[in-house]
Amino acid sequence: MKNGVSGKHMQSEEQTLCRLKTNGVECRGGLFKVQTSRLEESLGHRVYQCDKCDKKYKFT
Repeated sequence: MKNGVSGKHMQSEEQTLCRLKTNGVECRGGLFKVQTSRLEESLGHRVYQCDKCDKKYKFT
């Protein structure tokens, strides 16, 4: 699975905590699935968002 938005911070969809580092501090917020458009859903895209830093992670 390729992560199209985040790069290296969310490696798999099984991950439940955000690992984004800002100024040397790891976020560690919870991740939840974001509703996507019907087109993205039909293409199999999934989007997750951190509840602490609002970073979005997209899997295609």
